[in-house]
Amino acid sequence: MPVLYFITITFFKVLFTLLTRHKVNGRENVPRSGSLILVSNHLNTADIPLLAASFPRWIIFMAKEELFRPPGGWIMKAYGAFPVKRGSVDRATLRNANQALKDGKVLGIYPEGTRSRNGRLQTGKPGVVMIARESRSQLLPVGIYGTEKMRGPFWWLHRPRVMVNIGQPFSLPISTNEPFKQEIASLTTYIMKHIADLLPPDYRGVYGENLQATANQTTTVLTALKEDKFGS
Repeated sequence: MPVLYFITITFFKVLFTLLTRHKVNGRENVPRSGSLILVSNHLNTADIPLLAASFPRWIIFMAKEELFRPPGGWIMKAYGAFPVKRGSVDRATLRNANQALKDGKVLGIYPEGTRSRNGRLQTGKPGVVMIARESRSQLLPVGIYGTEKMRGPFWWLHRPRVMVNIGQPFSLPISTNEPFKQEIASLTTYIMKHIADLLPPDYRGVYGENLQATANQTTTVLTALKEDKFGS
């Protein structure tokens, strides 16, 4: 773990303790070694330092390239993160991701590809499936809620309740016996449902209890595949 990473997460641990009611459930589910793909919902830019401060291992994040610009770009570099060009297939990013996993590290991905503006889980992008299949790494689902309240100039006065729920590691099925694009779409939904299960019902969005809505998200992922939009 780089020294600057350790210093920054120590700072954010103190900050989250002082300004929020921060709680982490399921730390015991985090494997202490080996490659791992952390998949989480995304509500606020603060989710990146929050996850880093909540985990016992160094997380290398795939993050949108805008976050690497001043003034906060130095934090992303301290975390060892690498940029993602949203809305297009970025082969260089996929290579970086696979190399991090080959080295036995934890790769942090927000499968939605962007922050949710309404706090509810959005349709996942299929890029995470491609990375998981190629690396054969386990996935670790995480559900975050409360960081959507960390907005505005005086949000800290209310000390919002911020929860990080860490689920059990899981692996993707070797094959679903479906056509390739349909299989990728189904596996994307499979991953997103693991995240949804760690969130309160109001946060599950398109992956809630409505099975037809979930089926519609598989169709949406198929459309993204046809347009080669792997997201982040």
